Amino acid sequence: GILQFSTDRPGTTKLLPDPAQAARDYLHSIYYAQKAHRKTNNEFLTLLSELKLPLAKELGEPKLDVTRHGYEASVELNRDGKRERWRISQDARIVKE
Repeated sequence: GILQFSTDRPGTTKLLPDPAQAARDYLHSIYYAQKAHRKTNNEFLTLLSELKLPLAKELGEPKLDVTRHGYEASVELNRDGKRERWRISQDARIVKE
C-alpha cells in the first residue's frame, strides 16, 4: 500500500506517484527471484543474467554484488536528467545511495 501525508482535508488531496517506483519494482523483482532461488537451491544467484528480468526504459545499469551476508542489488534510475542509484539487500531493505 501507499501512505501519503497531507495537511489538506481528508479525501481532497490527489495521490502523488512515487518517482522511484520503477526502481523499487525492479529491485523487488530481484529480491523475490533471489528468495525463490535460495529456497530451492540454498544459495543466492551471483549473476543478474541468471534472473532474466526485464528492465524498464527509465532504468539503467543494474548491478549484483555478493556480500558476506548474502547480496546487494542496485539499479540506476534516470529521473529528470539526473541519475540516482537505488539498492536492495537480501533482507528487502531498499535505500537510495
